[in-house]
Amino acid sequence: MIKNVKPGKIYKVANKNKYKSANAFYNLLVVENEDGITELLLSDSDLKRGYKRAESNQEDIPAYTLLTDNNWMLPFGGFFVGVVSLFLGYMLGSMNLF
Repeated sequence: MIKNVKPGKIYKVANKNKYKSANAFYNLLVVENEDGITELLLSDSDLKRGYKRAESNQEDIPAYTLLTDNNWMLPFGGFFVGVVSLFLGYMLGSMNLF
């Protein structure tokens, strides 16, 4: 099983200085692999071919879990640290240590 898969997004980008018969747009995918970050430029037909391959070879796609969005933890953690700090400050102040 592959854990914490990050879903990606496909971006349409203009094909600058294109040849007459070339596509006006490409599909940009920014992916991370063993070598680092890599950009892929794929035509619409490349994407369709990949979709069809995945559709017809479902048995080759391993099980995976998606990376969960834990953005709620940051404000909660900050609040928790603040409450604990206030409590400890109150307790140390009442002990006349400072």
